[in-house]
Amino acid sequence: MLGIILGAISRRFPAVDVKDFYDSYMAPVSKAFMGMVSGIAGIPVFVSLVSGISQFGDITAFNKVGKRIISRIVTTFIFVYAAIAAVMFFIFMPQTSGAHGFDFKSLWQMIVGLIPTNPIAAFLNGNVLQIIVLAVLGGIVILTVSNKTASVADSAKQLNLLIGEIMALVIKAVPIVIFFNVFEMAALGDYSVIIGLRKPVVLQLILVLLPSVIYAVKLCIKTKTRFALIVKKMFPLMLIAFTTASSSASFTTAIETQEKSFGTSGNIVKLGVPLYESFCKPLMALEFSLYSLYLMKLYDVKITLSAFITVIITAAVLAIATPPITGGSASCYSLMLLQCGIPIEALSVLLAINVFVDRITTTGAEIFNQLGMLDTGLALDKADVDVLRKADSRNRKSAV
Repeated sequence: MLGIILGAISRRFPAVDVKDFYDSYMAPVSKAFMGMVSGIAGIPVFVSLVSGISQFGDITAFNKVGKRIISRIVTTFIFVYAAIAAVMFFIFMPQTSGAHGFDFKSLWQMIVGLIPTNPIAAFLNGNVLQIIVLAVLGGIVILTVSNKTASVADSAKQLNLLIGEIMALVIKAVPIVIFFNVFEMAALGDYSVIIGLRKPVVLQLILVLLPSVIYAVKLCIKTKTRFALIVKKMFPLMLIAFTTASSSASFTTAIETQEKSFGTSGNIVKLGVPLYESFCKPLMALEFSLYSLYLMKLYDVKITLSAFITVIITAAVLAIATPPITGGSASCYSLMLLQCGIPIEALSVLLAINVFVDRITTTGAEIFNQLGMLDTGLALDKADVDVLRKADSRNRKSAV
């Protein structure tokens, strides 16, 4: 708001002087910040993925219930995100090369490009797909070293927490960069990109709400529970998620909602909720892919079929690697832009609207994951339907 006000006031001064002031004092700071984010963004993604994979420990020893929960999470992620990708396919209509339809050559080049010829160069160039391949390989290596998995996995987890704290400090500088860029748009009148993103915001709202509404209706029919009652029980969680835009901040409330309001067994909840929060992120993948494709369109970057597939796959993996903190997605956006060939200057625009967009994604994800966890509890016969149907469950003790 301050950037808009000062930008509007600066219109009273000669545009040349305002532009010179911005180019001399504000632009260098913005460019330095975006360059720094682009340079280090690959590190938290790599560490987060390695840590996430290593958390499974010895796969052969993973209990039966855990396997069923993971199976449901993977199935849900693929089904929902595939449906979302299909919608976006018809919206953006990726181009094919020539008159022969599918461009196998470009797709094959994309697949071969997954192989990192130089691991260090993958990080320096922000090649997110190669970083993902390296992370997956690193996680698999940890899992296969059975006698050292515990210590190595713990080290990966601690490193992930450390990198998360560093990124949290970097993200604290985001408001300053947003102020500079909003000032520029208000003072110099460059609203075209911001205005161009109004459509994806509306589309995101629709695509975020639709899966949750369908899921909730399905569960209402299955349990013979009123739709309004389920929404009412999730409202405190929705409020925390929207105001903080952080799944970490709403984690405790998510546990309590499952146990006290939905009647899901505590043992299942303590295992399932962290897994859902960490790996069931089709709505975060929606955010990354949707805004990347719209920016490609705005910046006249050709959306070929292979490029579309690259965006969809990259967004899916980055969604899982996104830190569960306020503004966590900002650290992944720079990698998306580099992967899509979008000018890095667009990052400032994304950061400006991310204040609102991130709240939509976080709230939608919390709702969707709560419904998914409830559905899992019902499938495993670990949810008390009587508790779910109870109108006032605030004083209800946790299900055993």
